[in-house]
Amino acid sequence: MTQEYPMARLQQLHGWLKVSIRGRIGVMKMCLAIPGRIVSIEDGFAEVDYGGLRKNASLRLFQNAALGDYVLVHAGFVIQILDPDEGIELEKIIDEMMEMTDTNEI
Repeated sequence: MTQEYPMARLQQLHGWLKVSIRGRIGVMKMCLAIPGRIVSIEDGFAEVDYGGLRKNASLRLFQNAALGDYVLVHAGFVIQILDPDEGIELEKIIDEMMEMTDTNEI
């Protein structure tokens, strides 16, 4: 049985954009948002937990976000509410990737 790498699972979950420029096919890899889980909400802002690091993000674009939702945050704004199962899977993948990373390089 072959080991499935976390990055391959990320690609499956979010389907990275395949592009063709002048007949050349490649993959465009862009990090547009950071996934996290909402741990509190106050005055139109969510406190989002990113694996132990917590930051505030505006809910102006998604005022229906709720406590415990997994979200994508870009430029200080919640830009998407993730399906709960997808959010849990994404959190596991990030944890696996961090285990394989030398923390001195971060």
